[in-house]
Amino acid sequence: MGAILRVRFHGNYLTGGLVFCLLNFLIASLVLDSRGLQAAEVNVYSGRKEALIMPVLNRFTEQTGVTVNLVSGKAEQLRERLIVEGRNSPADLLITADVANLHRSMVAGLLQPIESEILSRRIPLIYRDPTKQWFGLSLRARVFVFAPDRVGRGELSTYENLAEPKWRKRIAVRSSSNVYNQSLIASMIATHGITNTENWARGLVANFARSPQGGDTDQIRAVASGEADIAIVNSYYYGRLMDSSRKRDKGLVEKTA
Repeated sequence: MGAILRVRFHGNYLTGGLVFCLLNFLIASLVLDSRGLQAAEVNVYSGRKEALIMPVLNRFTEQTGVTVNLVSGKAEQLRERLIVEGRNSPADLLITADVANLHRSMVAGLLQPIESEILSRRIPLIYRDPTKQWFGLSLRARVFVFAPDRVGRGELSTYENLAEPKWRKRIAVRSSSNVYNQSLIASMIATHGITNTENWARGLVANFARSPQGGDTDQIRAVASGEADIAIVNSYYYGRLMDSSRKRDKGLVEKTA
């Protein structure tokens, strides 16, 4: 293994047996040197919150005896750190979120292919890089959260539908500088082309209830308060509110769907 094994694994909300198994297979494939001897430790750079990923890494250590050295940070910070460290980086594995971050890491030359029969068999082609520079670990959806007293379920259908005039001044979404929305736009371009996507984006912007601000949870709060009728958010933000025991969070769930 070279100075840095530049492999990136796309992870979101790391919980569950499947995630553990896939991550286990991946790390195990990294801790074998060219002679087939198992390394004593592996260095993981992670853009996911430590509280979410540590249970998975701890289980890996329990089952293999391999120590996992974790460095946590935001995706942009970790990417810059890898660039600065160059070939002297101790990193073996990067876990990050969103395909845009994976693409940026690949363009920056921070990735290299990994050959793994298990990963190739377990992960569908659509969720891994054709050149095997990254593998998708888990999925999330970018969904609509709405006020059920002002929006009927039957009124909601597609992203394309959100550009229609009936949603004028009713939609809340975070800034387009955020990677989540950039990936959404990229998927629209891949499906409909640049011109059609530009036209759709103009219609969507015309329907904003307010200037983009805050994170995904702030968009849900805007719907609950009546400032907007629909919010575009990642699914797990709403899931965390549903799981929360805090009265404030329960209030948001009661007023939205």
